[in-house]
Amino acid sequence: MIMYDRGREQPIRARGVDISRGGLAFQTDEYMDPLVSVWVQFSIPNPDDSWRRIESEGYVVNVIPNDEGNRFGVSFSRMPDDDRRALNDYLTLLEASGDHPADFLVTPG
Repeated sequence: MIMYDRGREQPIRARGVDISRGGLAFQTDEYMDPLVSVWVQFSIPNPDDSWRRIESEGYVVNVIPNDEGNRFGVSFSRMPDDDRRALNDYLTLLEASGDHPADFLVTPG
């Protein structure tokens, strides 16, 4: 997963740890203040085992320091319609299979 702090325009590599229709949580060594506007790029698996890149604008809603660095919550604020449909379809498949969205797979951006 790659994220850009809109103020710094520098990429931040992060590991996704949870995802929903409204946002995602990720773990990184970096720190950003809450309410910072960000752009995120991550990948989800397609049913044919290929990967679908998703892009969204959002903002940091919370920061939780931990032993691995910082866990951030990001709320999606703007996402292309086709990316939103792909994310919704993916989460619907996860829910139907009994898997938890925290188990989602993300490839490097």
